Amino acid sequence: MKQTPNHVVSLPPGLIYQQLTKENLIDFSQTNQGITITSCLIALGLLAIIPDGKKGQLATGYWGGKKEKKAARKKAQAQMANLSRNSVALYVGTPEDIQKRQEQEWIKQGKLKKQLKPEAFNWFKPAAESLYLPDAQRGIAAIGASGSGKSFSVCDPLIRSSLDQGFPTIIYDFKYPAQAKRAVGYALKRGYNVHIFAPGFPESDVCNPLDLLKDEEDAIAAGQIAQVINRNTDLTGGKASGDKFFEDAGDSLVEGIFLLTKAVGTLVENQRYCDIMTAQAILSLPDLVSRLEFASQEKLNVWTTRPLSQIISIKESEKTVAGIIGIAQRTFQKFLKKDFMGAFCGKTTLPLDLEGKQLIVFGLDRNNRDIVGPLLATILHMVINRNVSRIKPRTDPLVVSLDELPSLYLPQLVNWLNENREDGFCGILGYQNLGQLENRYGKELTRAILGGTATKFIFNPQDPDSAKTFSDLLGEFQIHFKSKSKSSGTGGSSHSKS
Repeated sequence: MKQTPNHVVSLPPGLIYQQLTKENLIDFSQTNQGITITSCLIALGLLAIIPDGKKGQLATGYWGGKKEKKAARKKAQAQMANLSRNSVALYVGTPEDIQKRQEQEWIKQGKLKKQLKPEAFNWFKPAAESLYLPDAQRGIAAIGASGSGKSFSVCDPLIRSSLDQGFPTIIYDFKYPAQAKRAVGYALKRGYNVHIFAPGFPESDVCNPLDLLKDEEDAIAAGQIAQVINRNTDLTGGKASGDKFFEDAGDSLVEGIFLLTKAVGTLVENQRYCDIMTAQAILSLPDLVSRLEFASQEKLNVWTTRPLSQIISIKESEKTVAGIIGIAQRTFQKFLKKDFMGAFCGKTTLPLDLEGKQLIVFGLDRNNRDIVGPLLATILHMVINRNVSRIKPRTDPLVVSLDELPSLYLPQLVNWLNENREDGFCGILGYQNLGQLENRYGKELTRAILGGTATKFIFNPQDPDSAKTFSDLLGEFQIHFKSKSKSSGTGGSSHSKS
């Protein structure tokens, strides 16, 4: 027999929902099961927010902001307060405190009557915000096509920064006197001793390449001079299809002739004959090999004639000897011109050892670059190498600005950037793109030069390969964003989110 309930009670649905929400859910959330479910919901929410590893990755490069600029300024100011040869800081835009200190010094020296007011018109008014570059000794590169502003925006301000701090500085002015005009007056106002080496210009100092040799036994320096002259004479960037044997033998002969010329000054006790014109005259003597053999046996030191032993040993082969002498003659024939010889012959007036407030500008005459370029590059190379390869360490850094770097070949450049930072070398390089640099230095050396400059200012190179390389240096990262779309049709409208 079926029984029926005595009472039937009907509750409104809203009352049940209200009781569950206010009473039961609070009590349930405090139980173990409630805590577990709550934790799972939180974890699911976090997983929905955080992208998985397949879609996102960390970037190797990012835009620097105020935090990075502040850290750079703090480190740079610490380096400028404690100057040393291997810890250098430069800047773009003169800081206000440095400008005020300079104005006070000018007032003491009588160069300025009174300190300029900030609201007055001031040619030396500092930039609104300075960009500090700590650890400048690690190398700086300004890369961009012609007209992109790398010289005006980077190279010139960094040179002024070096002059503000009293560092010895070397400038290679490819467009001489364009860059020299902007730097020389600035340096003179700060008490610098300025020298110009620009063959073909009346203001040029004299630098005899043979004065860079210690004596007639300094085969290392003589070999470097011969190598740099030869590589800068070769306009193919080392890609010429000549005979390697004859080229190396020609370099050895030039090296030996330089040592022999140095020995002439010792033998006659008069150094006035030690110059490249005497070297060329010796090389042009008839029956040269027999003369060299006789001199090596009778009067010359064995270390002086060592580079000449190869050509003496093959004296019976007249055609081979003639070929070697012809290659050596080619080294001299381009730059032995009346208008330029005054800068390379005579007593050297260019300072070879740089300390303190000294500035040397190496100016290239672009109208005659094929004539003066090889010897100019040689003097520049030897002066830099002499100052960063000292037995006694430097006390201050040597700042070297090489704008339009591919216009000359410096064999030791990679070594200076990667090995001589500790010795005080601080390089500022300027070039247009990697293709231009590879044409002069080759692909492998270009990579080493690029890696040897830790700070890079990249302008538009107008070269796809260079642009791709610079893009790869910064790395890649993915950006996640949501989009909404709405479509409508005969069946109505639809919304989608992705």
